[in-house]
Amino acid sequence: MRHSASKAPKPKPATYEPPPADDCTVDVFQTYPTGSDNDGQMLVVRIWVYRALIVDFAINQVIEVDGSWKDVARIDCCGGTVHRHQFDKDGNDLIGHKLIREIPPDAGGEVVNEAYKEALAVMHDEYDDNLRRWRGDDA
Repeated sequence: MRHSASKAPKPKPATYEPPPADDCTVDVFQTYPTGSDNDGQMLVVRIWVYRALIVDFAINQVIEVDGSWKDVARIDCCGGTVHRHQFDKDGNDLIGHKLIREIPPDAGGEVVNEAYKEALAVMHDEYDDNLRRWRGDDA
């Protein structure tokens, strides 16, 4: 007599899920890196705060072109990761979801809170390089 192995699908590994947005305080603000030409360009920052921790965020570098805002670069959280995007003038994501860090499901809030600080510093530091790359400059 043969015994067949169970063909049940393997459970998906647990991933970080931030608290529901309705339970968070959401803050949206603009910032401009020191020394940058701020005319028609900025970082747009969205943070979700729960129990004094930033539990989700998106930092988006944008530029105004012909009256509309275009993405240049972004670091954000979703799918249990902190990752980055780099866009071209046509809005294509040149690097996809380039992983920066996994967010553990059990201590995600603390990791996201720290990752936000690091990501904001990176976006300020790489602001001019991101803009040159988006514009297609060789420098």
